[in-house]
This record gives sequence, structure tokens and C-alpha cells, in this order.
Amino acid sequence: MKNLSLFLILLLNTHFLFGGLIPTTVGKKNGKPVVLRDGKPILFAGIQYWGLDHWNEGHWENDIEKIKDLGFNGVRLNIAWDHIEPKEGVFSFDQLDELFDQLDDAGLMVILQFNQSAHEWHPDWFLEKYTEKELLVKDEKGNNQYDRMTFSSPVLKEHYYNYVKQTISHFKERASIIGYSVYTEPHFADKVQWLDYNWNNKRAFKEWAEEKYQNITLLNEAWNTDYKSFSKVKPYTNTPPENWQEMPDNERKHFLDWSTWNCIAKARFIGDLIKECKEIDDQHFYIQNMMWKWSGAFAATVALDPVINYSYADVIGINTYPYEKNASKVGTQVNFIRSIFQNEKPVFLGEFNNKNGNATAQGLNDMVGEAFQAGCTGFVYFTYNGQAEKGAEEYGIEHYGLLDRNRVEKPSWYETKNFLQNFIVGQESNILNTPVVKAEVNYLWPSSNMRLAYLDAEYCYGSYVTARQWFYYDKGYNIDVVTEEQFRSGNFNKEIPLIIPSMPFTQKSTIKALAGYVKNDELKAVINGRFAEYIYEENAELKYQGEQRKIPYLDIEIDRFKEGKDAATLYFDQNFHKLNMGNTIDVAKDQIVFSSEADQNVIASWNDGTPALIERSFGKGKLLFYGTHLFHENPSKNSKMNGRLAKSFLLWAKGEQLVLSNKNQHKKKKKHKKKASF
Repeated sequence: MKNLSLFLILLLNTHFLFGGLIPTTVGKKNGKPVVLRDGKPILFAGIQYWGLDHWNEGHWENDIEKIKDLGFNGVRLNIAWDHIEPKEGVFSFDQLDELFDQLDDAGLMVILQFNQSAHEWHPDWFLEKYTEKELLVKDEKGNNQYDRMTFSSPVLKEHYYNYVKQTISHFKERASIIGYSVYTEPHFADKVQWLDYNWNNKRAFKEWAEEKYQNITLLNEAWNTDYKSFSKVKPYTNTPPENWQEMPDNERKHFLDWSTWNCIAKARFIGDLIKECKEIDDQHFYIQNMMWKWSGAFAATVALDPVINYSYADVIGINTYPYEKNASKVGTQVNFIRSIFQNEKPVFLGEFNNKNGNATAQGLNDMVGEAFQAGCTGFVYFTYNGQAEKGAEEYGIEHYGLLDRNRVEKPSWYETKNFLQNFIVGQESNILNTPVVKAEVNYLWPSSNMRLAYLDAEYCYGSYVTARQWFYYDKGYNIDVVTEEQFRSGNFNKEIPLIIPSMPFTQKSTIKALAGYVKNDELKAVINGRFAEYIYEENAELKYQGEQRKIPYLDIEIDRFKEGKDAATLYFDQNFHKLNMGNTIDVAKDQIVFSSEADQNVIASWNDGTPALIERSFGKGKLLFYGTHLFHENPSKNSKMNGRLAKSFLLWAKGEQLVLSNKNQHKKKKKHKKKASF
């Protein structure tokens, strides 16, 4: 028995010394979600590389040497279905095995990416075997949409699943493998509506609608329809108006369910694939990379429901290409999605560059530094040299690659090397040990309103960007996100104040939950905007409430609403922390007038004397109502006044002690804003 134990120990040591599977999973480091390789946290600093495309044939050894010399410690290795399975059931791994031999020897980490971005690179035999009716996404008139594949196709699922699982089974023991991206950028089809009217998807939609509503009467009440059975149910087929405000109220729930199903169809396709892959390899992580804010006219995109679209992934990959001047927005994207998943999933920049593809070293550091501050622990630079095997995407070759078409280093090569050598190499431990900044305020993500009243991710997400600018970048207080689902279930920190953006209470159960938390848990909440214009109940038609209305459960009445820029000037009737009596705010957006009631404290009024900012005691807690859209791009003309107002909200909620305890932290963050280096 003793000899057997020694043999097993020697065998295990040999396994790690001379190659073989190294477990790579997810965990925590100083409270921050990280990737663990053999139990130790890693910072992934990778670059996209198309190993099998014709530009790189014969250059692998030199490319790998250069990638390491630049300062990268890994690659996101893209492969395509038509390379691996050129004939049905015949898998060609020889060429990829040769490349993996060199990657293993070089000690680079590899995320193996099955690059079906935009549903491309299918093998010829697959396209010849099945009809367009079985495979392709259709618009509402039955026309093909960009020759992309429907996620509801049984034959696509059968063959694509087999390809991915066979490939993972073959490469899972490789020492360089750390994770997989089984379907990158699974964006929806039509860039206007992002909806799929393929008959397979319509059939699946019927099944989902029955699963959701159970009773056809409940569905008809919600959609304002008269279907006799679920077998007769159809997707929403009208063309929505360009101005979403003109969408008929009695059609919104139908359109919402149809849009949501298209999110779910994609998520089920990839999520179920990952489940099956984990039966083959559960020793490496699975990442989902998406341009999660890629919006169409009606924004039925990833941002329609971030939870649906990332829930199945172990690691979240954000694909982003900002202007360098907007580096702070990279950190805001990371903080948004990390906090939505309550700090449980590691977040990478799944691929990134600046908008022009010619980022400077400082620009790269600013973007990645902001991401690190928000809790990011990995990135993939886009790209080494090109992005398509077919050679047709010359924009991609010349615009983003570090090498030009003649394999000559571009200026971005030297900027990238400067960035890596000065800000990343040797700093990995420091970056990983930097804790996530603790949130001192929460922001309620208005998902119900986004879907039912606007269906506009840009509008709702933009308000969070502004809120984080005010609280974090201007004042030093981090602001996390709480989803409506988390809010209604009570799964959030009630000890810190809650900022509720414009129009959050479309769903009646959300209003009811707020009333309970304020009354019973002493929650302090700041509400702004013309909230509750619509009231939504799960199995009922959406109803517009009008401009004069009473908010259920909160006993707040709105007397008047005036829309448009420069609607009014707000005057402070009393001192309000950082704002003094007599201070004014010229409101750049809408004006909401609250009714006058004896039990409310009027802090500020409009120029006609009507209430504009009111405080109300509500059980054990308090509510503050601000009568305009606060967190827009330019909520008031005076940005300094915006910051003072935001800080006053926090002081109102937490008291003067908050200012004293955060002075040093505030100074540190302002310094970080100038140079986010590590």
C-alpha cells in the first residue's frame, strides 16, 4: 500500500511537470470573483489569435514567440466548424494538435473559442444537407435575415453540439487549456428588431408561452388577444412604430413576451450546450463573450435582460470598443454586470480595443485600469492579425490587427507592448489583490420599465452611467446595481441607500416591495422621474395611468407633468446638506409636480411654488421624491450642482459621518481618475 501511494504521488507530480490537464475554475480572492488555476488566482492577459487561418500558416512558432515577447500570457484561440468537421462525422484535429503542442511548450494559457460569431463558418455539407426553412432566421414576412441560423433549429442543435463536444473531448487534457467559449457573440438576427420568425422558433415560442401562462385565458388577458388554445398562439407580427411611445398599450405585453423569448431561445441553446460539455469537462471554466449593449431600434438585445444572457456562464466576457476618452465607461460596464451577479462571477474584457483600433499605451492602461478597479481580472486584446479565415474582412485586418497584411508590425504593436511591459507584467499579484470597492449606494435597475414602457437599453443603462459618474468618479462612493427580481425577493443590502431612477415602478409588485422595505426595514430610498406612468401586473394587460395619478402603496399623488427641455427652475426652500436655501437648479428635462399634503416635507419647489422635492416618513424609514429625471446625460445645466445634489442625497440617507469617513478614500479615487495604472 505504501509503494502504491508513492507511485500515485510520483504520477501526479509527473502529470504537472510534463503536461496534462490543470484544473481551472472560479472562486474568490479578497472577496473578488477570480479564475483559479490549480487553486491559485490568475490574471489572464490574452490576445485573439486565429491559428488555423491561412495568414498564420507557417508562422505559428514565430507568432507564439512574439506574443510572449509582447507580454501576453495567453491567447483566445479561435477555431471554426468548417475547419474541424469538413465532412459529416469526420473530425480533423491534426493541424490544431500541432498548434497546441507549441502553445503547451510555450506555457501560454488558452481559451478555446468556437467562433460562430454572427452564425458564420458552417461546413458546406451541413448547409447542403438541410433546407433554409430548417436552418435560417426569418423576418416577419418570411425572408431570410443575413443567412444566420435559428437557435431553435433541432438539426443545428444536434450537429453543432456534437462538433463542440467532440472538440472539447479531444483537447480537454491539454496543459494550456483554461476555458472555453462555446458560441461567441450570439447576437440576434435582425438589427432592427432582433427577432426570429423561423417556424421552429415560432413553435418553440408557443411551448414557452404555455409554460409561462399555463392558462390560455391568462395569456389573452395579458396580450389583449382571443386565442382558443396555445396551439393557435402566434408571435407579435406588427411592425413596431419607430417612436416607441406610439406603441399601442394593448400590444406591449405581446411584443415583450416575443422579444424575451428570443433572448431565452439563445440562452437555452448555449446554456444547455454548456451543461452537456461539463459532463465531458468540468475542470475548466466556460465564458460567454458578447457585445452586451449592441442595440437595435428597440434594444431587444443582451441588455434586455443581462441575467438571462449571462446566467449560464462561469465567467462573463464584455466585448467593448470605446473611445479612449470614455475609459471610465469600461469600468462602469464591469461594475454594472459584476454587481448584477452579486459579485459571484469573474468578469473579463472578453475582447477590447479602442474605437479606432489604434490605442496608445496610456489609453489601453486607462481602459483596462478602470476595468480592474471595478473587479475585472482578465482581458483579451483584439487582435493579432485579422479576424476571418476567408480573407474578405480587410477592415478587420488593417483596422485592428497588430500586424498589417504583410505581417509588419504597426504602431499599435509598440503601444501594446509598452502597455503590457509597463502596466501588466510583474503587476499581476497587485491587480488581483486589489479588492472591489465596496458599494455605499445601490441603484435599482428598471428592467420592467425598460421592457414595457421604453424597451430601450440605452436610455436605462445611460442613467446608471450618469449615476456612477456622480457618485463614484465625482464623489468617491461606489454604486452597485440591484435587479428588480433581486429587489422583490429581498436579496440586496438594505442598510445602504437605494437610488431609484426614472420610471422604475412599472411592475406593481416592485412598488409593493419598496413600501414594505421602507416601512419595516428602515430602507432609505431616493426616487426620481415620472415613475409609474404604466402599471403592470404579471397576467394582465399593460395599462397607462395618465399624468395625474396616485402611486399604489406609497400614497404619492402626481398633479401635473410638463415634458421638454428647460421645463422649469427648482428652488430650495430650506437647507439640504450641501445645498442651501435659495440655491436653484435649472432642470434640463421633465417637470413633475407633486400634490400638496400636510404630512410631507417640501424641500424644494418649482418656480410657480408647487412641490418639486419632497420628503416623506413611511413607517420606520423615509422616502425622498425628486420631481425630474435626474440621471440623464445632462440632467441639469450645472454639473457641479448635480454632484452636490447627489452627495446631499447620501448625506440625507446616512448622515454627516459618511463625509468624514470617506475623505481619504475620495482623494485617492480622484487621483486614480487621472491615471489608472498598476
